[in-house]
Amino acid sequence: MTTEKKSRAAVLVLTGVALGAALAGCKVGDTGTGPGGTRTNAGTGTAPAGGGTAEGAGGGAGSGTGSLARCHTRDLAARVGRLDGAAGARSTKIVLTNASGRACRVYGWPGVGIAVADGSALPSSDQRVGGPPPHLVLQPNGHAYAEIDWAAPGAADPQSRSEAALPGLLTVIPPDETLALRVPWSFGPVAEQGNFRVTPLKPGSGPA
Repeated sequence: MTTEKKSRAAVLVLTGVALGAALAGCKVGDTGTGPGGTRTNAGTGTAPAGGGTAEGAGGGAGSGTGSLARCHTRDLAARVGRLDGAAGARSTKIVLTNASGRACRVYGWPGVGIAVADGSALPSSDQRVGGPPPHLVLQPNGHAYAEIDWAAPGAADPQSRSEAALPGLLTVIPPDETLALRVPWSFGPVAEQGNFRVTPLKPGSGPA
């Protein structure tokens, strides 16, 4: 083999080695994120959680605090506060309680929806307002709350009454979870296709 041929062969070998090393050092990464930079899973299912039944699919927002695990739906119980508002505007609060035996973290906005008494979902949407949300640590039996408001059908507006939904349940999805807690709804019909405005979770159980 001539000197020229030997040099050309050596170049081809080195090129192949470099290419193989580059390919071995590359892999496909999972970069899917939800709002706030935290992965948001999608799925459906049912599971018991605290004082309610878990159901549904949804998402949350935010990142964690420290090394604590986040609060999963199965760790929490939910309830609503009293009904407030007048002249077609209604509001209440959602209180989440850590029903597990360990501390957990929570951050962001809960997802809110409505359903009939048998659990079948009704058309609805939620709009996040307020913020930024605080990073919260819930000790066992600790509370966090969010405020929600919505429109009631107008007494003098036949169209708003005919388009109103009459829920039997409020569904509450904790931040970064996909399963919802079911809370009995006794606040009457909801106008505007079940459009709710939701604040981020705050510490405590909120105003009395």
